[in-house]
Amino acid sequence: MATRLSPHVSGNILREFTDAMFQERYRLQAHQITEFMLAQIEAGKTLETDRLFTTNFSLRDTAHPRIRALNDAWYDDILACGIECQIAFAFLAQGNADIADLPAPPRKKYLGKKIEDA
Repeated sequence: MATRLSPHVSGNILREFTDAMFQERYRLQAHQITEFMLAQIEAGKTLETDRLFTTNFSLRDTAHPRIRALNDAWYDDILACGIECQIAFAFLAQGNADIADLPAPPRKKYLGKKIEDA
């Protein structure tokens, strides 16, 4: 599977969460998303990451057994996390060699300054 890197957030999953809270559809699920993130941290995952993804475009061989397993795991994580699938994918991608990075798309002007480590 290959998925595009995010053009506007990097370094920490909380940056994606914070950015999402500007949209009502994600705010309505803030507690669910937070509980999912806490469960992932308790399971050994981390908020710090060098890869955050857009998840709006990916290339995958849906017939390959490892990709099918990855898709199933991501879907289960989306059910647990809520509609903020980029957070679910960021945790899933940690340490997963089956996920390759595609270049980030151009940033949209309305997003303003890129959110990243100082």
